[in-house]
Amino acid sequence: MSNLDFWTAENFYNRLDTLLKKQGRSFNSLSLDTESSAASLYEMRRKNFLPRFKNLCSICDALGISLYEFFFLEDGLSTEAYYVVTNLKNISEQGQKIIIELIKLLEKSE
Repeated sequence: MSNLDFWTAENFYNRLDTLLKKQGRSFNSLSLDTESSAASLYEMRRKNFLPRFKNLCSICDALGISLYEFFFLEDGLSTEAYYVVTNLKNISEQGQKIIIELIKLLEKSE
């Protein structure tokens, strides 16, 4: 999976939500510390637009993190594993149980 395939707008905003939640912040509070208005941030998200580099730098500065930290996947997860974890919520409960069983089978076979 390439970076372009992985860093979709949806995954970008999921990551941003995760970082905001860790800091107990909201989109509104983030907008106060960036050059973007809250309306602008919400509009970018609604239309699935990725921010321009300047806006991304401003977002990272407002969060007090580096660009590396924004894109660094926690707990040493690979891009593929992070994709599975962040998108698991979109899978039915039955589908999640199937994935768990598949993981257990794969663990035994290694």
